[in-house]
Formats: sequence, C-alpha cells, structure tokens
Amino acid sequence: MLLPVRGTYENKVFYVSAMTYQQIADHVEICNVSQEANASKDADSDHPEPLLLSVNSGNPDWYEMRYAPTEGEKYDGFGLLEISDKEKFRPVNDPERVIGIREALCQDKSLAGQQIPVMLVAGKLEK
Repeated sequence: MLLPVRGTYENKVFYVSAMTYQQIADHVEICNVSQEANASKDADSDHPEPLLLSVNSGNPDWYEMRYAPTEGEKYDGFGLLEISDKEKFRPVNDPERVIGIREALCQDKSLAGQQIPVMLVAGKLEK
C-alpha cells in the first residue's frame, strides 16, 4: 500500500510517492539491461532522483481521500494506492538502478525498508 499524490498530465494518470527497496525488488520487472548495476545513486545523495515506473501488468486500486478545510475549498488527488502481487512495473528510466537495489538487498537485508522517491505512470485517464 502506498500513500501517493495523484495527478494527470495530458491523458495519463500518475502517482508520486515513495517505495521501499523491498517493494521495488518485488514489483519491478527488468528486461535486457546491459548497463552496470547502481544502487549507490540513492546511497550517495542527499537528494535522490525519483525512479520513474510504468505499470507493466495489473491495475493498482486507487482509493481517493478528499480534504476540504473550508466550505467551497477542496483538495483532490490524495489517497491510497493498493499494489497487490498482480501489479508489476517496469522502469522507464534507470533500469540498472533497480538491479543495483536488488543486489544491495541480497548483500544487506536491513536495507529492505530504505525508501526512495518514485513516480508511477498508471495509464490513460478515464473520462
């Protein structure tokens, strides 16, 4: 389960959140990467770049929460995104980083809860 902010760009829905190394290892699929693995991009930076992921299979469930501090004012786009075992993502940028995260987890299980920023592109906006 993630607690993201939901947005739209043109006709695409995206979510901005954080995922743990373990969630990335469990849900991100990689194909044909010949570049060197690199998880240090996160470890060596005070400002890690978001990992851009696209839904490869499945359909995460979105549960919207609405916030209206005063009458007539509301904020949409906050909610919970449920990611089950059926959802798989693919990296749009930096697939070697995902490989590096998996390798880092193999070497040190205590990194499983380490979080990095992610942007999930979930598909077309339904009207």
